[in-house]
Amino acid sequence: MMNWETGKAYACRCADPGARQRSSSGGIYPLIAGEILRRGGVVYAVRYEGTEQHIAYCRVTDPADLEATRGSKYAAAVPSGIFAKAARDLKEDREVFFVGTPCGCAGLLAYLAQRGIGREHLLCMDFVCHGVPSDQIWQSYLSEAVPDKAKITGVNMRDKSNGWIEYSVRIDAGDDSVLSSRRENAYIRAFVGNLDLRPSCYACPFKGLERPTDLTLGDYWGVQRFAPDSYDPEGVSLLLLHTGKGAAYLAAAGDRILAEDAMIREAVQSNPCIVRSSTRPPKREAFLKMLREGVPFEKAAEQALHKSLTERVSGKLSKLRRGSSGKAPAGGGQELMKVTRSGNRLKISPDKVPVLYDKKEECCGCAACEQICPAGAIRMVPDEDGFVYPQISMQACIGCRRCVSACPMQEAQGWH
Repeated sequence: MMNWETGKAYACRCADPGARQRSSSGGIYPLIAGEILRRGGVVYAVRYEGTEQHIAYCRVTDPADLEATRGSKYAAAVPSGIFAKAARDLKEDREVFFVGTPCGCAGLLAYLAQRGIGREHLLCMDFVCHGVPSDQIWQSYLSEAVPDKAKITGVNMRDKSNGWIEYSVRIDAGDDSVLSSRRENAYIRAFVGNLDLRPSCYACPFKGLERPTDLTLGDYWGVQRFAPDSYDPEGVSLLLLHTGKGAAYLAAAGDRILAEDAMIREAVQSNPCIVRSSTRPPKREAFLKMLREGVPFEKAAEQALHKSLTERVSGKLSKLRRGSSGKAPAGGGQELMKVTRSGNRLKISPDKVPVLYDKKEECCGCAACEQICPAGAIRMVPDEDGFVYPQISMQACIGCRRCVSACPMQEAQGWH
């Protein structure tokens, strides 16, 4: 039996190979979620919804509904109303398992703190996040990949037909089905190339090894080199254990989890998104502009990802300079982890409509402000690229400033 210790990292995977095959990496999330449901609790996670395959939060109480929440989904899900639902469950003393991006989890924790709702019945798990494209960008790709979306019966952005490392995008749609490797698929290439991420993803304050969630889950890339005995071709998860509560749920899974200690320094080398924001590429705006103008997704991605000889040489020189100095690039590493923004800096009168962000980089889109507003004065509105931002009605706002207090970007407390 594994002796789970807080503050440590683990290489882990589900003992059931079939369950691993259906998950993005090691299949740990379904084990914990299943334990929560077995105890009569509730799971909040994301799934594809409707003909358009939008990514949306859902409330799960039936184990049969867990399958739809498996797997990575590389686009933003706006948690409209989901924090309030989780809060109601917690107030009724139901166990709640909330799974989301680091900023989504930060939004929930800030929301609960403002509502005065404790965490004793909450298990919160974030995941190692590369960043999120908007739903509009996802729809732009999907509409070209499968013009008749009514045919779609399933989407898997991490299909393991060719293994965990060489995963593929799979869209089941009859004669229009798609199966393309991560190296060829335009959507994944744009995503990994950082072309279509939310502005705040390039300066994310929710990075680091120590987090106020109970668990952090991600892929243990590089496990073949650093911990070859833990390697499994069907996937290995990297798990950061932050609290005793998280340890208790892992222990409850017993021998259904195969786990070994992980070498976190080496794991960060292969998965730097644990501690560092994605770099904003110089052609991001050009790529998004092409999409807005109707340029086909694949063509826009190809043009934006293409590097001239000068750019390639410059990139290699930059890597050599970083390697020789031993330092992370500007805006990354430990320096990035300290980036916060205090609400006091706003310096606005209480009788004025509050300012939730000055620049788009200062809003993560978690919607905590919208859900905490007692006057219903805030709604999340998409910009020209589909990223949502709070819009405050001057007529409805009562100046209580609860939205500012609930914004996790104002003061990213507990996140490094």
